[in-house]
Amino acid sequence: MVFIFFPYIVILCSTPADKNENDLLYTKTLPEDELDRMLADRGIEISIIDALPIWEKQYLLDWNVDSAIMERKPENPGGKYKKISEEIFSMQVIVARIWEEKEGNPSPMFRVIIPYKWEKLPLWTGMDDLAFVFGDSWLPQDDYRQVNYIRKKEKLKQAIADNAFYDWNFVGIEWEVDIKRGLTNTQKDGYAAITLRRPYHFDKSEDEILEIQVCYTHNIIIPNKGTSLAGKNINQSNSIWKRYYLVKRQFKFPKDPALPETEEKEVDHNISIHNSFIFEN
Repeated sequence: MVFIFFPYIVILCSTPADKNENDLLYTKTLPEDELDRMLADRGIEISIIDALPIWEKQYLLDWNVDSAIMERKPENPGGKYKKISEEIFSMQVIVARIWEEKEGNPSPMFRVIIPYKWEKLPLWTGMDDLAFVFGDSWLPQDDYRQVNYIRKKEKLKQAIADNAFYDWNFVGIEWEVDIKRGLTNTQKDGYAAITLRRPYHFDKSEDEILEIQVCYTHNIIIPNKGTSLAGKNINQSNSIWKRYYLVKRQFKFPKDPALPETEEKEVDHNISIHNSFIFEN
């Protein structure tokens, strides 16, 4: 038998012993209203700011974000597949351009953030799938994560971060999403996030285009999986018992941007990455 150990995030905070060490609620950030103001000063739209988790707001500012685009309109799956009703489920795909300083020269990276939420939990609550395909023109960094929100009577009690994934190849990643209904706690929302960068030199004279596919699949019968990674595409199963929420989109960012000034701030995230496999060239 072969055991595979996947990467995971450890949050090194002085939290009570009975708290989950991966709970993002115990990481440090600036106050959210201050983060919102700083993002608005960068020209980020209010609708995008409102959709971002607080930890991603801090992340974007730490990495000198200069622009962001959001897509919330799902595709029609076609054929016998059925789309999850937008009245009971929502998902956004947010792509933000951030900047890395390398040898004194800034180069762009892209943070893809995928918040999702069941407004009303379905009858069957097991393991769903969230598949993300980004193509072979990009290198994923080792700071990706999938976060489950645990609520008690709608109040957020925990935000559990995990670097583990169900499947991956060099052009995509697939996570399992645990949705639960309980007498005390529910898990019906969360997000996934990943950073991508070009494997070659950035040309300031050209626009940057990121084309991605994101598919959330609600699995009604288990273990029949709803999606799988198939090269540069997401392969949807033939089962009629699946419900899809699919976004395919080109995100276009303008050439030669005026980089924002980085604001000085005293923030200690206390996040360390362990057992990470590195995608970098």
